[in-house]
Amino acid sequence: MSQIRIFILLFCIFLTNCGKTTKQKEPTSTVERMTFTVNRQLLKDSLNIIDEKLSVSIPKSWKPLPDSLKSSLTSKVETFNASNDSLAIQLNIHSVYVQPDSKASLVISRLSFPKNDSTESLQRKHYTKQMKTGIDSTSLGIAEFRKDGIFITQYMIRTQQSVSFKLLFKAHKSMMQCDYIIPTNVFQQEIRAVESSIGSIFISQ
Repeated sequence: MSQIRIFILLFCIFLTNCGKTTKQKEPTSTVERMTFTVNRQLLKDSLNIIDEKLSVSIPKSWKPLPDSLKSSLTSKVETFNASNDSLAIQLNIHSVYVQPDSKASLVISRLSFPKNDSTESLQRKHYTKQMKTGIDSTSLGIAEFRKDGIFITQYMIRTQQSVSFKLLFKAHKSMMQCDYIIPTNVFQQEIRAVESSIGSIFISQ
C-alpha cells in the first residue's frame, strides 16, 4: 500500500472514530502552566498562518503532503462534514505533513462552529462533548493547560493503529486544531519531535 493510502486510511479511521461512543472522565477544571522540552535539532522552519498570527515548527523530517494528495484527503473530510447536521463542528484542513518512513502525520485545521456556539467557552464545551460522545478507543485522556499564554485542551487518543494528540486552542480569528497522529509501532521514535513541535506553537499579539 502506498504512503498516501496508508496516511489517508489512518486519518479516516481517526475521523470515523468520531461517530462512536465511550464514557470518559471529566477534565480537570484547574488550568496549569505547561512547559515542553523543545529540541530545535528535531524541527525545521516554522509554518506561519499569517491571518491567525500562528506559528508552529514542523518536525524536521516531515514533508508537506503533495497538493493532489491533500485534495484527496480534503475531499474525504468535506464528505464527512456534509454527512453531519448543521449543529456539528466542521473541520477545514489548512496544512498536512507526513513523515515518509514512519507515516507519522500532522494535520492543522481551522474549526467552524454552529452559530449557537457564540463564545469560546461554548465552543470548547461543544468540542469536548462531541469528543466524549464520539471516540471509541481503549483510552481517551483530556488535559487542559496554558503554554506561553495559549489555553490548550489536549485530547490523547489511543487505538490499536495509533496514538494521537489532538490540540484545541484559539488563534487570532479561529479555533484551531492540530492533530499529531503517530502509528503505534513508531511512537518512541517520533514522540520527541512531536513534543518539540507542540512546544513551538506560538501566537503573536
